[in-house]
Amino acid sequence: MATPQLWCKFESGSDITSPSLGAAGVETGSPTYATCKFGNGITVDRSNFAQFPTGTNNINVTKGTIEFWVKMTVYVETTNVDSCMFDFVGGEAAGISMMFDRAVDDFVVAFCAESASVTLTTTGLDWSLNDLIHIAVTWDRTGTDLPDSKTGIIYWNGTEEVSTSTGWNADTNILSDIYIGTNYDQSYDGSCIIDNLKTYNVCKTDFSDRDTEGVSSPGKIKIIQPYFFK
Repeated sequence: MATPQLWCKFESGSDITSPSLGAAGVETGSPTYATCKFGNGITVDRSNFAQFPTGTNNINVTKGTIEFWVKMTVYVETTNVDSCMFDFVGGEAAGISMMFDRAVDDFVVAFCAESASVTLTTTGLDWSLNDLIHIAVTWDRTGTDLPDSKTGIIYWNGTEEVSTSTGWNADTNILSDIYIGTNYDQSYDGSCIIDNLKTYNVCKTDFSDRDTEGVSSPGKIKIIQPYFFK
């Protein structure tokens, strides 16, 4: 099983500064914590959010996976309730971001490198406010480690929802931090709760462990002592 490079439970601010796995992050502003999938999750908006270093947590645009639980808490037909789930798009538009886009009424992921982008958009998903939703984004810009030479996939509650086979250029010019619950320029409100964030430096495609808060492992091998007949 894939082992996360970064794993944050978001029970409180101490989980950000001392995550279960990975390099420590920081609280920006004064985020609050509310009931989500496993105890609490982080309630975030453009002024109150979490951020973790990308470099020491092996987060990049070449290959990886980000998964988390989310509870959408606000949906109003105005322009200021788009919800950014995560973002590490830096200079020259290099990085990856995900948001709920009110204009298209769906979830959008953008893979960016060298001012070009590949975009994935879900279509007509059935969900309601306060539903607990598991979202995962996995990518490999060369299409080497994903089925059918795909380069990017969005998983919705463990099922592949939308994918692309379009690649993008290698680019390391990404943000030094990944922002959770807002975007770098803080132009989008949060209006959601994010819980149990895990990031990987490999392509994870099996999310059957999503209902377990801990890190999956193959389990212990039972050793059976031989019995000798006399």
